[in-house]
Amino acid sequence: NGPDEDRNTSFWFLYDSILFIGLDAFASNKNSSILSAQKEFFVETVEANEGKYQYIIVFQHYPWMDALTGGYGPYGTNYNQWHDLFEEYNVDLALGGDHHCYYRTNSLIDSKVVEEGGTTYIGAPQIGSRDREITEEKNPELYAKRITSDDLAGVSGLTYFQVTNKGITGTLIDTNGKIHDQYTIKARRSTTWESEKDFLAQYYQPYT
Repeated sequence: NGPDEDRNTSFWFLYDSILFIGLDAFASNKNSSILSAQKEFFVETVEANEGKYQYIIVFQHYPWMDALTGGYGPYGTNYNQWHDLFEEYNVDLALGGDHHCYYRTNSLIDSKVVEEGGTTYIGAPQIGSRDREITEEKNPELYAKRITSDDLAGVSGLTYFQVTNKGITGTLIDTNGKIHDQYTIKARRSTTWESEKDFLAQYYQPYT
C-alpha cells in the first residue's frame, strides 16, 4: 500500500508516442506542500517534453472519482485537485485504482461532458476476490461505464490498450477473456509518424 511516508516517488517516462506521468498519491494526499510540488513537477515534465509525445497518460494509486458512489473523491478529492491542470495541458487519460470497482468517465472538462478534447478518468477493478460493491449512483451523466464487482465476482479485471496515431483503444476483460468494456479515445495532437506501423505494436494474447 505505497512507499514509506518520507518518500515522494513521482516519476515520468516516454514510451513511443506516450508521455507517462506517475504521481505519488500517498504523499500528496497527506501533505499539501507535496501536492504543490507535484503540480510543479507535472507542468515542468509536460513542457520539457513538448513535441516528443502525442498522448499524455497520468496514473496514481488512489481513484480520481469515488468508484463506490460516483462522487468526486475521496482522499482529498483527487479529481478536484488535478482536473484544471489536466485540462490545461490536454491529458488524454488518467488512471487510478484502490476502490476495486471499475468506472470510466466520459471525456470531461470542468466536470462537464464534452464530445472531444477532455480527459477520460478510469478506475481499475479488483484483482481476484477482493471485490467491493457500488453503493450509490451520483453524477450518472459523467460516467460512460460503471461495473460493480458483482459482475466480476471472484475474478480479476484487466484493461489493455492499443495505441495508434489515431487514438487509444482500451479493452476491459476478465480472467475468462470476456470483454466488459471497450472504447477509443481519439487523438487530439498531430504526430510526425507517417503510419500506424511506426508505433511499437503490442497485442493481447489469451492465456492458454
